[in-house]
This record gives sequence, C-alpha cells and structure tokens, in this order.
Amino acid sequence: MSMNERYEPQSIESRWQKRWAEARTFAAGRRPEAEKRYVLEMFPYPSGAMHMGHARVYTIGDVLARFLRMRGHDVLHPIGFDALGLPAENAAMKDGKHPAERTRENTISFREEMKSLGYSFDWDREIVTSDPEYYRWNQWFFVKMLEKGIVYRRQGKANWCTGCLTVIANEQVLESDGEQRCERCGSPVVEKVIPEWAFRITAYAEALPSPGRPRRSRSSRPASTRSTAARMSSSRRSTPSSRASRDPSGRPRSAPSSSACARPTPRSARGRGRRRRASSPVPRR
Repeated sequence: MSMNERYEPQSIESRWQKRWAEARTFAAGRRPEAEKRYVLEMFPYPSGAMHMGHARVYTIGDVLARFLRMRGHDVLHPIGFDALGLPAENAAMKDGKHPAERTRENTISFREEMKSLGYSFDWDREIVTSDPEYYRWNQWFFVKMLEKGIVYRRQGKANWCTGCLTVIANEQVLESDGEQRCERCGSPVVEKVIPEWAFRITAYAEALPSPGRPRRSRSSRPASTRSTAARMSSSRRSTPSSRASRDPSGRPRSAPSSSACARPTPRSARGRGRRRRASSPVPRR
C-alpha cells in the first residue's frame, strides 16, 4: 500500500473515529484505579452554526484531556449544548421557525461537526439544557433554594441589547465610535434596570475560610453545633491517661526518645477540622 504525501483526513480520521466510538475509548470510568481528572469547556450555544471560535476552544480542551489520559489518569470530558435561552429564540424568529425545531436542527449539526473533528468527549454523558428531562432538575433545585430563602428577587443594572432584546455580558459589549454595541448583531447597547434573581451567598460567608479571619467564638455557634462540638470534645477528655500510658498487657509503656518520633500534635490542633465543619452556620431565611 503506497503512502500519500498529502494528508487526507476524510480517508483516515473517520475510520479511527469509528473505532474510538465502538471501543468507548473516551468514556470515563475505564480506569477505576487511576487518579481522576475532570476537563470541562463551556457548552456551545446552538443558536447558530459552528465556527472557528468553537473549534479553537474545544481543541484546547481536547489537548488537555488527551494529555491527562496519556499520563494515566481516568478523565471525565463531557459535552453538552446550552440550548435554552433568548439567543436561540431570536435565531428561530429570524428564520421563521419554532425555537424547539430550530434548536434541535442546530444541535444535530453541531454534534456531527464536533464528532468529525475527533474530539475526545464522553458522548454518553451529553446533556441538552432544552431537554425537559434536564431542566426539570434545574427547576427543582431553584424551588428548593427559594423555599430556603437562598434566592431572592431584586432590581439590577444590566447591558440591554436593543436588537437582540436580551441581556448580554460585558464581554459582548464593543466600543464603536464612542457607542456601545452588541458583539452579535451590532445594535446599540444601553444600561437598563431590570428585575433579576440573586443568590444570598453572604449567608455562607462565615463558613468560608480565609487567611487572617479569626475563628468564630463558641458562643456564636448554633446550639445544635455547639452540642456536637461539646460531645466530641468530652469524648476526647474522657479517655483515661493511664490507658494511653500502658500497653495491652497492663505494663507501663516506655517513653520514646525525641529522635525516634516526631513532635506530638498539640491538643488544640487535633480535631480542628471536625469542629470547623460542625460550626458551619445555618443560613437564615
């Protein structure tokens, strides 16, 4: 068989991609004893066609995932489609199609093109955010957080695209001739106050460790956590010292020399991690 001087991916890569798929080469869990690694790129928005920006991002992630596999790790490298949102709806209205139909077509096209590029995704774990079997759990989590008072309604400033009729990120706002314009459609962008949902993350501020932050006093802990910490502390104090100083036969233990053992851990440091976890505050409603 003669070797062509010109590389022809259509005649070579499809054959190997088929073998990879049949062998589930990139499925997570194939090395249960190996150290695990997780590689995740931002999911694409199937509101349009795939372009070189997508190819660049997923090539970088694919290189990292393959490198980690070659290092012997068990790698989870999933993929999905962030298909639920106003950009997809606007694209569907522009084409005169129903958003569900347009999104489904774009997702199929994206999937075929990404597979043709040979990315090492675990396709068994693919998710599509417009699938009711997926977003029903988003709704469930949101309702639970709402019941606990972790999310709340407020007014906030946002970048509003007058063409897309949706909020866009700061990175999507371009300066053009002294005006702010949308990166996607070129329409003017204005600052608009709109109602939004926010997370009450400050309720967990005391649970997050930071350098230089003093430990919370015992009196400031909730009663349930104070009693837990007290039980743990009393269980350590209730151990007789004679039990630690004698061997199983009842004879006194000989004290090891300083050169034969490491410096003992102070009592104040032992169990610190357990007490810290026990003192995590309960968020207020």
